Amino acid sequence: MDMSEAGIIGARGGAYRDREWVAHMGARRVRRKLGLRIWRRYTKIAVVRNPYDRMVSMFWWRLDEDARRALAAAPFGDVQRAFRGWLAASNAGKNMGKLCIGPRYCLNMVLYYERLADDFTALARHLGAPAPPLPQYKSGA
Repeated sequence: MDMSEAGIIGARGGAYRDREWVAHMGARRVRRKLGLRIWRRYTKIAVVRNPYDRMVSMFWWRLDEDARRALAAAPFGDVQRAFRGWLAASNAGKNMGKLCIGPRYCLNMVLYYERLADDFTALARHLGAPAPPLPQYKSGA
């Protein structure tokens, strides 16, 4: 479990599904695990991406290695058709459970991926904490 006085960090990568706190957990599950008293006291923050960019990234991430290699070498029209077909059949766009519990929005602050450094600095200022430089994880992908 990645929980401290400073908050909770969800586990990423590897066998993270066996961990108590994982990346991309729904808000209802987090609230249930924390309990209502702590939930109300915590500042709830999420980082969100441009929905189109998020879906393109997820499309490529979910392809197996052979399909990814074949599409990378295919004409762009083939890639577009494959992406449109995947979008139509996928439920990957359902993200509201991370931002809402039922119909109610439950976050205190949203950081936008496209302006993450500025939003992170604003968050640190809001919390009265220093804003260390952000790592450049997967910046070349």
